[in-house]
Amino acid sequence: MAVKYGTQGSDILIGTYQDDVIRGWAENGDPSTDLGDQLAGYGGNDELDGGGGNDTLFGKDGALPRLNCSPMLSCCLI
Repeated sequence: MAVKYGTQGSDILIGTYQDDVIRGWAENGDPSTDLGDQLAGYGGNDELDGGGGNDTLFGKDGALPRLNCSPMLSCCLI
């Protein structure tokens, strides 16, 4: 399982073909102050959380990706 963190700015983060946890904010940062991110999970059972900002999350192939969808968030299960 990979755990990936972004930065407090806009990020594009792509998961692996295993179970991933992908966070759009910096590891020791505040999720609520994060800017918009694009997160993509592929195979496996992924957990995607963009934090604050206007995020776009893409899930694919896992059993049921867990997407944290807030009012300012676009979620796409492909």
